[in-house]
Amino acid sequence: MTSLPRAYFDDVYRENPDPWGFRTRSYEARKRELTMAMLPDPAYRSVFEPGCSIGVLSAMLAKRSERLLAMDISAQALKIAAAGLPSHVELRQGTPMSSLSWCCSPRSATTWQRTTAGAWPS
Repeated sequence: MTSLPRAYFDDVYRENPDPWGFRTRSYEARKRELTMAMLPDPAYRSVFEPGCSIGVLSAMLAKRSERLLAMDISAQALKIAAAGLPSHVELRQGTPMSSLSWCCSPRSATTWQRTTAGAWPS
């Protein structure tokens, strides 16, 4: 499988800071509402969001987590996301499978915790 280069996505976000309409499309808002409604617990210690884009879902997840690691391949998207997120959210550029080891949290299939020793304090 071939991937698009990081520069492609940075260019997309430079041309349009919300290229997929995450902030404006009702369809996207409904997806976020359903995602949040499916989380079984009111709060989580650690949450991982791959492909966070401009951080719209990240802002909602941040309200229900002590720590949130949000990743995206685009530095430009992360720059946009950083403007609206609280300090307990860590934004990281990259792809989860290329540089990190992850496992499902026992509290939710959509919640992830890093398995690397010392990365996320208990």
